[in-house]
Amino acid sequence: MTIPFDDAVAQALVSAADTAAGVVRGQGYGRHGVVSHTLDEFEGAYARAFAAGSVVEAEDRGLLARALDDLSVQVGEAQRRAAEERERLAELAAWTARDAVRQEQGALAPANTLVATWYDPRPADYPVSPPHISTAFTARERSRAVSDCIGGGQTSADPERLRFFVSTTGPMDAALREQMNAVRTAWTGFTASCSWVPIDRSTLLDGWQRLLDENTTDATWIGGIADAFDRAGSGTLSDLDVALATSATFPQSTQDLLVSGTLTTEQVAVAWAMLAQSPSADPSAFVRQWANVLGSLDGLPAFVRVEANRYRVPELLRAAERELAGLENSQDEDELSRAEMIRNEITYLKSVQTGDVQLYLYDRDASRIVEMIGTPGPDTTRAITYVPGTFTGMNSFYTGGVQQIAQYLTTQVPGTVAFVYKDGKFPGEQNNAQEPDLKRFLRIGEANDQDTAREAGEQLAQFQAGMRSDPSLSGVEQIGIGHSWGVANLTGSEVAGSEYDKVISLAGAGMLPDWRPNDDTTYTDLSYRDILLHFQSKGLVWDGNNPRSNGAFEHGPLYVGPDDAELDGRFVDGDEWGVLTDNHNLIASTDRDNDEALGDLKRLVEQ
Repeated sequence: MTIPFDDAVAQALVSAADTAAGVVRGQGYGRHGVVSHTLDEFEGAYARAFAAGSVVEAEDRGLLARALDDLSVQVGEAQRRAAEERERLAELAAWTARDAVRQEQGALAPANTLVATWYDPRPADYPVSPPHISTAFTARERSRAVSDCIGGGQTSADPERLRFFVSTTGPMDAALREQMNAVRTAWTGFTASCSWVPIDRSTLLDGWQRLLDENTTDATWIGGIADAFDRAGSGTLSDLDVALATSATFPQSTQDLLVSGTLTTEQVAVAWAMLAQSPSADPSAFVRQWANVLGSLDGLPAFVRVEANRYRVPELLRAAERELAGLENSQDEDELSRAEMIRNEITYLKSVQTGDVQLYLYDRDASRIVEMIGTPGPDTTRAITYVPGTFTGMNSFYTGGVQQIAQYLTTQVPGTVAFVYKDGKFPGEQNNAQEPDLKRFLRIGEANDQDTAREAGEQLAQFQAGMRSDPSLSGVEQIGIGHSWGVANLTGSEVAGSEYDKVISLAGAGMLPDWRPNDDTTYTDLSYRDILLHFQSKGLVWDGNNPRSNGAFEHGPLYVGPDDAELDGRFVDGDEWGVLTDNHNLIASTDRDNDEALGDLKRLVEQ
């Protein structure tokens, strides 16, 4: 009898493991010297990332050597037990043969057979148990992402020292790979010829391959950084420049930068462009993972932000449904109105989920929402920013009231993309579904407040910079259209530095005192006789600095509303306010009674 265990094959594995462990350990001093040489004159975030990765490599290499030692010991123990089992089997076979002779002789002399058995007992029947082999080793992934690559961060390096690392560690890795292949061959032979020994775990070779892959990646990474310094012709680069220079092979640093909150709008645009071109990156997976950040990140293309906000919808729906459940049984009028708004939000978000609504920005609790209508692309010739007026709340978007003008223009004027904009609380906004009372206009202090308009203008200017960083929108005609207080927001963004080709006021409220028209911008006002104009005529809105009275804004005669006859040609302070209020709303609608104004608006946009 024998066992399936080839001692020569097992010894070959022991020898391969011992030799490999020696080679792995033997590289310690040399690799340490190479890393130290590379780090000389290598400073900054990337140097710190390289140093940290080198520590991980050294630690993992030590673990690999110990795993090889352990494999050698385990296989050696298997050899010892196999020898014991072979000896036991041989002794048992010899005894069996002797016993057979005794049994034959015992038939003639039973007493002699019994005595012989006492002096030659049967060897143990229990087989020697083989040891269980476990070859466990896992190499760690080394982080090459530099999360602190802020705009002012810098890295300095000597590219020749970086290339020394690449050229020196290459042969070392080749030697390790040769040893790995030798151990792999011996291991394959062992598992085929020594099946007597059970194998519990076998991760050593996979872990070793991972270690070598990480080493190769390090060399490619450091080589890419060296190339970046060579191209720049400088020993110092911004961390952002290094990240972008290596993003084709190492997109993780660029991804980390994009979600770090440290980049300017312009830097975000450049970083995304590099990431989108990287063959190693998966932008769609990145957008899905970081949707909550990317859905509001200025500098990203519009389609990316829309995609990110669509990924956010399930979470947003769950939050809305939880809030609604807490309001359903309320008897409070305000809470019931809030519940109605939440129901409208749920319906709206489901349209986002299906793609019928495109959200460029969404944060209900901060009252931030920008809906994009149309699709930016090579045929886009104009981008409209439409800013609704006083009292605009989130429910105004949920019910479709403030999107009418943008939807009309994108339908009627080919090549048009529109953004219906609201980034922050608007004057008089209500956090429920109640309809506003426009007669409250004078009691809404922020509608006439310069600081409110200035801050809103700065926010809109930031939006403009982000939106125009989209390659599909950067070179197109930019048109700003504002209704009521929306004109204060638009012109406030001009004070903050934005420029438009056209600014169109729809019954606009007013402008900051330091606002000045841009010489390259055309300004037009379209209005009915309405409640806002009534108060403007008394000097009660923006101290009389209104689109209808400011010479920068061209305008024709006031449009005639369907019920203007009730005004009897005069402004009044009585029941006719309803007509004035309706006229103020009419100019921002697609009602048939507004067809004349809509036609003029369309021509202004087209020309």
